[in-house]
Amino acid sequence: MKSNTGLIILFLAAMIIATACSKEEEKLPAHEKKPGFNIEPNGKTGAFLKQWNKNDLAEIFGQANLKDGSEWIEEGTVEVKTTKIVQDNDELTVYWEDESPGKIKLSGENSRWNVSGVKPGMTIAELEKLNGKPFRFYGFGWDNGGMVFDWGEGNLADKFRGVEVTLGFKDGFPEGKSPETDKMTGDNIKLKSDQEELKKYQLAVLSVLVEFSSDNVKHEKPAESAE
Repeated sequence: MKSNTGLIILFLAAMIIATACSKEEEKLPAHEKKPGFNIEPNGKTGAFLKQWNKNDLAEIFGQANLKDGSEWIEEGTVEVKTTKIVQDNDELTVYWEDESPGKIKLSGENSRWNVSGVKPGMTIAELEKLNGKPFRFYGFGWDNGGMVFDWGEGNLADKFRGVEVTLGFKDGFPEGKSPETDKMTGDNIKLKSDQEELKKYQLAVLSVLVEFSSDNVKHEKPAESAE
């Protein structure tokens, strides 16, 4: 009898603890209920899933934290509907394709959102360290200015297919025109992360854009026919 009583007490104690934990979970902000802030490029796992719709966003982040709008992309030729998620310093923009996220963009220097460790505010040196090798990016002053186009066979080369990382100056582009700035601007300029002349500037990640498409998934070589 004593043994049964002990089991009952243990069961009731466990139920009380579980209920308390559940109530604490309800008090958490919506984003704290998510599996962290790490986004995977394929959108199949991680902190943001490509199958989410607007109702999912409202449930997870709270309607008050969503701001609908639109934005012109593709050099100002295409207008897309957007939903911006803003909570504290965490900022993420969803670009809709019909009812599904086509792209998402991370911005905000102090945001906790990241794509496999890459996040806005990260310095060019930190990004190079994460990649394991120097990388190349376009010169500044045009639509694709500062965008990384070649990871140099580094750690991010395969994983970041369909991910656009854009760099910029933390304190803004240097004022005035000079031979030095001319070497950093224009759509025909290509820069490398380990260039000595860049080290005097505070270059950092401005934004990270993820395109949810089949191109994000590493392409496997088709199986050879048995014939």
